[in-house]
Amino acid sequence: MVKKLFPSYSDSEKKALWAAAAKEAKEFIDKYVGNGYDLTRIYTDGKLDPYLSYREAVRGYKSEITNFNGNTSTIEMIWFNQRTASGFEQYSRTPKHFGVNVGWAQASGALGATQEIVDSYFMANGIKPVIGYQSDHKTPVINPVSGYEDSGFSETDYLDPVTGRVFAPAGVLKAWTNREPRFYADITFDGQKWLYDGQGDIYTSTQYSGNSGVSQGATNDYTKTGYIVRKSAPLEDWVSSDRACILMRLAQIYLDYCEALNESDPGNGDILKYLNLIRERAGIPTYGTGAGQLPVPSDMRQAIRDERCVELAFENVSYFDVRRWCIAEQTENKPVHGMDIRKDGEEFFVRTVMEDRTFEKKSYFFPIPSKDINISHVLVQNPGW
Repeated sequence: MVKKLFPSYSDSEKKALWAAAAKEAKEFIDKYVGNGYDLTRIYTDGKLDPYLSYREAVRGYKSEITNFNGNTSTIEMIWFNQRTASGFEQYSRTPKHFGVNVGWAQASGALGATQEIVDSYFMANGIKPVIGYQSDHKTPVINPVSGYEDSGFSETDYLDPVTGRVFAPAGVLKAWTNREPRFYADITFDGQKWLYDGQGDIYTSTQYSGNSGVSQGATNDYTKTGYIVRKSAPLEDWVSSDRACILMRLAQIYLDYCEALNESDPGNGDILKYLNLIRERAGIPTYGTGAGQLPVPSDMRQAIRDERCVELAFENVSYFDVRRWCIAEQTENKPVHGMDIRKDGEEFFVRTVMEDRTFEKKSYFFPIPSKDINISHVLVQNPGW
């Protein structure tokens, strides 16, 4: 007789579980926010600087773990690991920059970001640029009200609207301009200036013949997608060990609370309140009915998921999110794309299949080893294996 190991909950039981999760998150928020924890916020010339605020929120300096002044990631960190070899992470996020005769600028840049995650970031106006893909899984369905352009090149620098810093220099793909600040903190794209300029400006080129391209050596020190993960990248030398591994920060608690509350008490005012705190710190319009706000999303569940995808990108969250939402068959069972890294010039900027991926329903569970099943005759193999 087969015994069902995972219970089937009724709608009321599911709602009660979500309510319990929301209660736990709110208890943490009420007890600790303002009492040692908060979102990292940095001000430049008296104005909130969303780019620096978000960038520093995910850096995790070991040397500042006891400095709770709100200007570093310390105030936002909840769970972290100090005993981590940060050099490996920083090496993979610092581009190769072949020919640049300074060690801190020469690494691998091998941690690539897919075109799909690049498409997920909002525009500066807070609207999603890409709302899906055509049947080829490659051609984007562009949101017509977003202002996004998928082709052509910029003629002028795109500047940070708060500080005037250059987010995207003239000549880059238009798709990389007019995006939200988190995009520029998280993604290194072809033609972007590298973070540290203490010894002169360095611009990263991930095209085939570029200083971080495939042609610059026989090693694997290049991005497979044409994009490099910039989030948590070092500001100076990649060998610096002054870095803790952040495992959970307050922004995730806020988004967990929003999700649990939306599933248990939709319409509760705290959903918008805490979702908007994330968006406000990110420097994009919040949701509401006031001046400058975007209309409240009709699909709040999807809005929360979209925000999680961007805010918590590259923080080992999305992998588990799509599995607990049981949507991995839709999100993971298709090819992923990048630029054509084997080409230069305009041919480089063609969405190209990087890897075909498959996800079957059975993959929600690992197979139970045969030796364990042989030990216990009442043990049943997971479905599909």
